[in-house]
Amino acid sequence: MGGVGKKFRKMCGEVGMGNIRSRMTHVVRCRPTRQGKTKWVNRAPTPSEVKKCHPLLMDEIMMCHPKVIVCVGELVARQFIDHVGVMIEKKRQGIKKWRGSAFYDVQVVPVENERGHTCHVVLTLHPKDCIGRRAAEIELIRGDLETAIHAVKPIKIFPPSLSQYVDCPTTEDLLRYTMNAGLRNTPLAIDIETSYDEKRRLERIGISRKNTNAVTWLHRKKDQDLHVLERTIFKAANPAIFHNGAFDTDVLSRDGLWNWDTPLYDTLLAHHAINATLPHDLGSVATQYLPVQFWKHTATTDPIGYNCKDVDYTFQLYAILKDKVEKLGMTTLVEQHYNDLIPIVVHMKQKGMRRNLDECQRLYTSLHEEIHLLEKEIPTGIDWRSSKQLGVFFKEAGIPLPLTDKGNPSVAEEVLLKAQVKTPHPAIDLILALRDKSKFADTYLKPELGEWIHPSYKMTGAYTGRFSCENPNLQNVPKKGPMRKMYIPHAQGRMITSADFKQMEIYTAAWTAGQMDLIDLLPKVDIYNWSVSEMTGVPMDAVSDTRRFQQKSVILGQNYGRQPPAIAKALHRPVSEVEGFAASWFTQFPKIKSHREHRVKEMRKKGFIANPFGRRMLQYGWIDAPKIYAFDGQSTGADVMKLSLRELWRNLPSSEVYIVGTVHDEVLVDHPIEMKSVVEEWVKDCMEREWLPGLVIPVDVGSSEISWGEIA
Repeated sequence: MGGVGKKFRKMCGEVGMGNIRSRMTHVVRCRPTRQGKTKWVNRAPTPSEVKKCHPLLMDEIMMCHPKVIVCVGELVARQFIDHVGVMIEKKRQGIKKWRGSAFYDVQVVPVENERGHTCHVVLTLHPKDCIGRRAAEIELIRGDLETAIHAVKPIKIFPPSLSQYVDCPTTEDLLRYTMNAGLRNTPLAIDIETSYDEKRRLERIGISRKNTNAVTWLHRKKDQDLHVLERTIFKAANPAIFHNGAFDTDVLSRDGLWNWDTPLYDTLLAHHAINATLPHDLGSVATQYLPVQFWKHTATTDPIGYNCKDVDYTFQLYAILKDKVEKLGMTTLVEQHYNDLIPIVVHMKQKGMRRNLDECQRLYTSLHEEIHLLEKEIPTGIDWRSSKQLGVFFKEAGIPLPLTDKGNPSVAEEVLLKAQVKTPHPAIDLILALRDKSKFADTYLKPELGEWIHPSYKMTGAYTGRFSCENPNLQNVPKKGPMRKMYIPHAQGRMITSADFKQMEIYTAAWTAGQMDLIDLLPKVDIYNWSVSEMTGVPMDAVSDTRRFQQKSVILGQNYGRQPPAIAKALHRPVSEVEGFAASWFTQFPKIKSHREHRVKEMRKKGFIANPFGRRMLQYGWIDAPKIYAFDGQSTGADVMKLSLRELWRNLPSSEVYIVGTVHDEVLVDHPIEMKSVVEEWVKDCMEREWLPGLVIPVDVGSSEISWGEIA
């Protein structure tokens, strides 16, 4: 048994399999190997090898008569669950989607083989798949093994046969069903299904107020009083439980069906707080914690069952995740930094941002002129958009590239960046520049995108808790240059105000390290000029812009967890010089360096670290020191930003004031011109607070009647 097998056996003991009779076996009776570079290494068995050993596996099952079989990996899953094998063969869903599924009373040994054998089957990942950057997924295997144990000794298990799913044809039936069930100020899970077009129209609503019970209702748009839902059912929920509540409440509120006074609880956000590194989609989370089968492929074939399972499993997850959150001491984090922000996220998306189409057209034309100039440098006859042609070109140029699953050279961005380090070639930088400019033009500048954009903000985009943005991602719009000038106030007589935390992550990194002298110094001087002056003896007002930029890159790069070689490459400076800049910073503020070293030791000892607000970073496999270095500053800053948005929302001065976006440490507000002084005072009051003892971060506030880009 190799290292992976030993770790798997150890995990089986940790989850309690040592307390029940269990046996580990294999689908083949030999160890399949192949010749590696220096030694023989393992390989997956061939279909013929599996077929030859299959009778032996069936005999072993007949001798043991197991109550549950845990299929470890895709190869084993195909042996017992036919339709899973078919799905995997068609590449519609791999084992990662099906893992955690519990299949009840499966005929694992055919009847013609003596008496046959029937038992439960649970699917999980193979431990070898949970290495490197997927190391956190070992927790998924742990959850699947616990599911298997519960199937042997049922504890709070709800087999599918006990489920009660009801299809209500009218709103009256829906109301009668839920009200008769005694729905009054109780937890209520809600899930909606929408059309697959861009408008995302409401099509079906599912409601669950009890384990394994759910009701679904089809929106037919005729003779149905939709608002009875908002007035009675939704209003009675305490809390209303969603999985991805921002999406569902966005759709419901657009139809006037949602009351924002109803308390919210989002199981997706709760799971992100517990473990930010694992998948958060409902299929993955449900099969991690519940003994259920993967069902997400049945949306079109069984829409009633699909909607009922969505909402039923969401309700069951609520009790499990809420209990976990309470045991971890993260209740306040989940309530204030996640659930309370759902209305704000929906508000920002619905209000959107307005674009100046003339400015968009000008920028679009200018950028395409730059693209045409770069295209002239491409060798004749090569289409830089064709992966196949680029693969042939780089092969002929002597640049080794890894192959894709189809056997073609990979020209993905991360592959080309690595290739440029090992075998530099001017064509690589050229291709990457063309891709960046073309993508930027198509994503942000196309006039066809229309006058209004409605970006979606997600609270689960990063392990640090920072917001991510998509459709489009405004965080990629450069701060300098003309790009921000295309975003203009919503209407005549209105303006845009920007409130931007100054040097947020330096403040938060200093506070978490206890470097209070740095916090005292930050409001008084330009910290980058000061740092250069202290190191070189040059007066602060004599420090050049280039030298200031270099020191800024080093300080912020260290905060982001970037190492000197990466910073040196970006600055086109020697690594030794950048290491000297970093050493001078840590000499000036030694507590920051010692705190980083302490956090790495803490991670090794405990397996996790937490920021001052209780947000956790878990570690699996190797210790990723750069991510640990970045965590304190970035996660604390992210939580300060979230609390700021919460305070802004709770103290909104007028219904005419719109929070329209958040970009990094900046909040954008659209409001009437005459309210400029009121809005500036409001954002200052809500954002410049003592978020932690001794931590008050100053805010730069600016306004413009013309565009976002005009704000100084």
